[in-house]
Amino acid sequence: MESKDKLLSCIKKKEKYSCAKDMIRFLSREAKSFTYDELLGEAVIDGFMEQDDRYVVVLAGFIDMYSNTVSKYDMDRNELYRFINDNTYGSVMCDITDTDVRFSCYGEQIKYFDLSRTVDYMLGIAYSLLTGRIERKNIDFMYLIYNPTELDIDRDDKEEALAVYERLCEECNTLDLSTLFTVTVMYLRDIRGIGKITDEELEMLGYNFTVYLCDQELYPTLLV
Repeated sequence: MESKDKLLSCIKKKEKYSCAKDMIRFLSREAKSFTYDELLGEAVIDGFMEQDDRYVVVLAGFIDMYSNTVSKYDMDRNELYRFINDNTYGSVMCDITDTDVRFSCYGEQIKYFDLSRTVDYMLGIAYSLLTGRIERKNIDFMYLIYNPTELDIDRDDKEEALAVYERLCEECNTLDLSTLFTVTVMYLRDIRGIGKITDEELEMLGYNFTVYLCDQELYPTLLV
């Protein structure tokens, strides 16, 4: 998106942050026991919080979806991507090439929702659950992005930004991310031989994994 710089400039004028790290720190400032850059497995988690009945795991997308950049491709994930293809029945498909991976949901390309980073986070969470690093309780996975609705920018730029934002929301709502998480846990158990968990316990982990697509207004209310 050519107007990314304009978008950043307008956000900086309107808000108290202009990057993902600043955004999550500002919006999480009143949450107790909230930590940043938490290591779960090999994943560095943007935001993490433990409460009595749940863990909160935050991926800060900020405005990444408005640019043409994609997450770094990790060939070590190819085995997992193939396992996902074999076990999600089309709800998430990974098209692996020599240089990258492209995702789709029931044949529709996922253009803006960052499934590569999401899978990395899921791997870290799953590994931590199976090895006892974290307890088996509810996990609220929050994908934090910036909603440009209230920005005062050029009409064409705003329409473009809103179109991207709305498309990302549609992608998130279409994806069955709880099933994807269940399959990720199953991959570690069945293929990597990590942890011991029954099929019933596996199903419960997926049931307790809830995804929230959050903008700057909704996100703070979910941390209470």
